[in-house]
Amino acid sequence: MKLCLSAIPLSLLSIVPALAGTTPPAKAAITEKVVEYREGDTVLEGFLAEPKTVTKNTPAIVVVHEWMGLGDYAKMRARMLAELGYVAFAADIYGKGVRAKDMDEAGKLATRYKSDRPLMRKRILAAIETASKLPNVDSKRIAVMGYCFGGTVALEAARAHAPVIAAISFHGGLSSPTAKDTKDLGAKIIVVHRRLGARAQLLQRGAHIGEAVVGGGG
Repeated sequence: MKLCLSAIPLSLLSIVPALAGTTPPAKAAITEKVVEYREGDTVLEGFLAEPKTVTKNTPAIVVVHEWMGLGDYAKMRARMLAELGYVAFAADIYGKGVRAKDMDEAGKLATRYKSDRPLMRKRILAAIETASKLPNVDSKRIAVMGYCFGGTVALEAARAHAPVIAAISFHGGLSSPTAKDTKDLGAKIIVVHRRLGARAQLLQRGAHIGEAVVGGGG
């Protein structure tokens, strides 16, 4: 069974009511552009997609890329969210121009951040801060979501108590080297994992990190 990723924005509306303060138009015309920002001395290059008719206090969703780095897939998802009326900002965790050429390089890049959670947190917090300062964004209604590596990053944002109301992980890693950080999370946590048959195991793993786990296709 395949996960119907086109339904993601609708699931966000039903799971996180605070994101649904405005009624998004169907298939809104959008604009897009590259946004350069920084984390310390590191230059990062994100991707912004938003409705052409975006108004003040629009909810925003930060989209985190898979292990290959920010590319077409995350940008496509950002466009889909923008078409539904959200300001969508695709984050760049690796840095401007840093993209994996193959799976071997992707594994090394992802491992660097999974092994250095403080750095991972700095990168996602920089993206969330950038999104919060975009014109027309309601800084009190920001969610973060990611795929695979990006799902791991989304959960880490919640553990870092980032100023987001929801963190959504699709097929991301659930483990945390700092279990104490999973207590008293302010964000709503949604985890969708491909292994429907292992739902009980996922619930058990999710419980010890203080996160809700829901089934998903795969």
